[in-house]
Amino acid sequence: GLERAQVRARASSIIKRCLPRFPSLEQSYFLRFITQLCHSKVAFHRLFAVELVGEFLSDDWIWKHYNTAVRVSSPGVRDTSTMSPALREIMTEPSIPVALLKALHDLLSDRAPAVRARAAHSLSDALARITKVDSEGKASDESFVLSDDEMEGFEKDQADEAKPFKEAVLKLAPQLISTLRKRAACDERATVRKASIAGLTSML
Repeated sequence: GLERAQVRARASSIIKRCLPRFPSLEQSYFLRFITQLCHSKVAFHRLFAVELVGEFLSDDWIWKHYNTAVRVSSPGVRDTSTMSPALREIMTEPSIPVALLKALHDLLSDRAPAVRARAAHSLSDALARITKVDSEGKASDESFVLSDDEMEGFEKDQADEAKPFKEAVLKLAPQLISTLRKRAACDERATVRKASIAGLTSML
C-alpha cells in the first residue's frame, strides 16, 4: 500500500510520465482529485499527494491550467457542501495550480510530521527548480547549437513559462514565509525544521 515509500515512488513516477500526455480536461480532473487527496483523513494519502504535487508543481504543462478552471459542479469534483471549510476554499479556487499550491501550504501545518516535512521539501524543490531556470536556463547546452538571436528567444520562452508559477508564489508569499518560519523555529521534529529552513531559503 501507500505506506511503503517504494510503492509511492513507483506510482508517482508513472503518474508524472503519463499525466502530461492526457487531454487538458482529464488533466484538470486529476489535479482536482489530488487537491482533495491532500485533505484525506489518511496520513499516507496526504503524504502521497504532497509528494505528487512536489513532483510536477514547477512543470510547464501544469501552469497551462493557471487561467482555466474546472467548474465545481463538474463530474470530477464532489459537492462542496460536504467539504470542510479549508478544502471548500481550495476546491473553489479558480486556478487549479494555485489550488495545489494552497494545499501544499496547508500541509506545512499537517498533524503528521512526515507530511509537514515532505510539504516543506516539495515546496523547496519546486522553488529551487524555478530559481535554476532563472540563473542558468533549463538547458544550458542549447547555447552550443543556437545562434545569439535564437538563444535570446529561447531564454525568453523559458522566462514566460515560469512566470505564472512565480506570480502565484508571490501572491502567497506572506502566508508561505510565515508558516515556514514558524515550522523552522518551533516544530518539534528536526526533519521538519530542516526542510522548512530549506524551503524558507528558497523563498528568499
